Amino acid sequence: SKATALYVKFGEVYAFYEPEFLKISKEVYNKWLEELQKLKNYDHMFERLFAKKTHILSQKEEKLLAAAGEIFESPSETFEIFDNADINLPMVKNESDEMVQLTHGNYSSLMESKNREVRKAAYKALYSNYKQYQHTYAKTLQTNVKVHNLNAQIRSYDSARQAALANNFVPEKVYDVLMEAIHQHLPLLHRYIELRKKILGISDFKMYDIYTPLSNLDYKFNYEDGMKKAEEVLAIFGKEYKEKVKAAFEQRWIDVEENIGKRSGAYSGGSYDTNAFMLLNWQETLDDLFTLVHEMGHSMHSAFTRENQPYVYGDYPIFLAEIASTTNENILTETLLKESKDDKERFALLNHWLDSFRGTVFRQSQFAEFEQKIHE
Repeated sequence: SKATALYVKFGEVYAFYEPEFLKISKEVYNKWLEELQKLKNYDHMFERLFAKKTHILSQKEEKLLAAAGEIFESPSETFEIFDNADINLPMVKNESDEMVQLTHGNYSSLMESKNREVRKAAYKALYSNYKQYQHTYAKTLQTNVKVHNLNAQIRSYDSARQAALANNFVPEKVYDVLMEAIHQHLPLLHRYIELRKKILGISDFKMYDIYTPLSNLDYKFNYEDGMKKAEEVLAIFGKEYKEKVKAAFEQRWIDVEENIGKRSGAYSGGSYDTNAFMLLNWQETLDDLFTLVHEMGHSMHSAFTRENQPYVYGDYPIFLAEIASTTNENILTETLLKESKDDKERFALLNHWLDSFRGTVFRQSQFAEFEQKIHE
């Protein structure tokens, strides 16, 4: 909180900069660009700034908005703290009929259990907890949406969606085309779910049946084996990339194990002058191996960007972020398929790939569509 407050204070002090810069005309700027060679490096940054001129406010207004930064972030931060640190999930039975503490980390592996009763119990245990606090969760979500809408309105955007996409100069048509394609191909998703029902022999298919693998083969990876496999697979990118991956493992860039109060899921972060740190919640599943190479893709992208670009270009837009990570996943899939010894292994890997496709393409688009509707 202290660090965030200091960062907000910096934003408040620095808020004069964009309105002040935009008092300069494009003609004057172009003249300076010809005269001062040192400005050439910053040309793209200034071009981006000119492009959003109509959405920059006065110095006084920008300062007020910057000062409210912590307040605007509070709904999402409240959710993070509540969901990751304060919620106590109940005990449930695992596949070995042992009582275990349900966590965000082991929930996904319980959802992959071959025992339907295990999946059902874990699902009901998690969502009964969410139901218990449904009004609190709803209020934090509602407030978060209102923050987005207010910011878009203040900055003269037509919508929160336009504001979000404009930040990376992505036309809104890109979103529309994605949704059109997803809706057009929904029959493929429905066909895949029907196939799942048939293979699993389940007529009353439920949400807790959607993640269980169709294969009987049990892929397990401890972290050491996962590291070796990731290093081996990613060597395809060459010596420099391989050395950087090795450094990530040896220099402890990765927080591997699940822990109390730790953020759920997986994440790649760091800042311009730190290592590209990673966060995992390792559960020894095949999916964890894919998550490792996925996050390594982000961290390598970040590390090479920060080492080769000046500070002003030391980050990349969210629109590009998933390319490096999903490319790594596809390379891992292809490698494991080549190494597979029989059809059972191939089936398990192709099933994982199809589930990843469903999760990455259809599921994420579903979230995006929900966000569009809730902001409207």
